[in-house]
Amino acid sequence: MSRPNIVFAFADDWGRYANCYGALQGDQSLSALIDTPHIDRIAKQGALFSNALVPAPTCTPCRSSLLSGRYFWQTRLGAILQGAVWDRSIPSYPRELEAHGYHIGFSNKVWGPGTPADDPYGGTGRRYQVAGSSYNQFSQTACRALDAGASVEAATAPLYAETRDNF
Repeated sequence: MSRPNIVFAFADDWGRYANCYGALQGDQSLSALIDTPHIDRIAKQGALFSNALVPAPTCTPCRSSLLSGRYFWQTRLGAILQGAVWDRSIPSYPRELEAHGYHIGFSNKVWGPGTPADDPYGGTGRRYQVAGSSYNQFSQTACRALDAGASVEAATAPLYAETRDNF
């Protein structure tokens, strides 16, 4: 039996607003209003978490918890919002997968701000970001283009292309 491919997509402030959650939340929910066909397809082919909660309200503590499988305070300095330091004695799921023969990589934000940069994923040497990092500032970049007179499609197309090219 071949091992499955694993894609873990995590976004700050995403919430449960993808359309794939509409069936769970009803026709009048925000999820029913937002069109997310690609996320919906991935959810149908993989796993859709319907009762997941984050362990901390800010990015670095939450991500340290997700990457380690521990409560954020158990990652010690890895959970500090500014100035975090990853403790390499704490296993992370990406490095565990790599130790068992998986090829790992990431694009955009993983963990941090902290040092060593993106260490729970094995550091920046596993970063797939050859096309750029404008997507990290999606709203700001798209809004600047909209303010300059671009359509929504023209404002977002380069950001989507960058993400595709990074992978």
